[in-house]
Amino acid sequence: MTSPLDPDYKPKLRNVDTIHMVVEGRPVIGLKDPLQLREETVCIRREAVPVVAMFDGRHSLLDVQAELTRRCGQLVFLEDLKNVVEKLDEACLLEGDRFRQAFENKVAEFRNMPFRPASHAGTSYSADPVTLRNELTAFFAGESGPGLPAFFSDERRPVGLIAPHIDIRAGGRCFAAAYHALAAGQPSDIYVILGTGHGGVEGLFTATTQDFETPLGRVTTNREFLSELSSTLG
Repeated sequence: MTSPLDPDYKPKLRNVDTIHMVVEGRPVIGLKDPLQLREETVCIRREAVPVVAMFDGRHSLLDVQAELTRRCGQLVFLEDLKNVVEKLDEACLLEGDRFRQAFENKVAEFRNMPFRPASHAGTSYSADPVTLRNELTAFFAGESGPGLPAFFSDERRPVGLIAPHIDIRAGGRCFAAAYHALAAGQPSDIYVILGTGHGGVEGLFTATTQDFETPLGRVTTNREFLSELSSTLG
């Protein structure tokens, strides 16, 4: 396999998130891994965007050098391109051996966990149980909230609920309105929670048999139901 530092290497950028940032007073583009294989965000100057745009798996470093030299009207050094490639490869943002190994390690680590951790605790919402309860209560009892629900006061049993799929800091009021109706209705034996798969999935559904850890306690997953679902849908 061709080395990432070989002139004939054809770098291919993975599907990454781009963020407009300002670093030391200078506008840059942040490249963030949606799989979070590495914590850091790689920042590139805006002038480097045309370089990274050619990392499509079809152009070698020599091809990129020749095209950029033609566009700029002056020689683009191969060493500069290699430095960019090396930085992206170290961050696992390029397709290749380093990314695949990091991905396999991350999947194995996740599958060996006894529960699914609360990945947004401490960022989108508080990781402290007392603080979190106060935050959630405020969405209901606040001036624009629906009020605290009277549990099971409605004789009807909800059969479906559509709530926002968004950071709770932005969608808290909508969440409160939706779950107020759920809390007031009659309870059910099983609740099936569907969420959006931002990273893409191979099949129609992706499920986990792991329990879900939250700051308010661990939510037990109904493995018997998942087994029946899997046998029915494959």
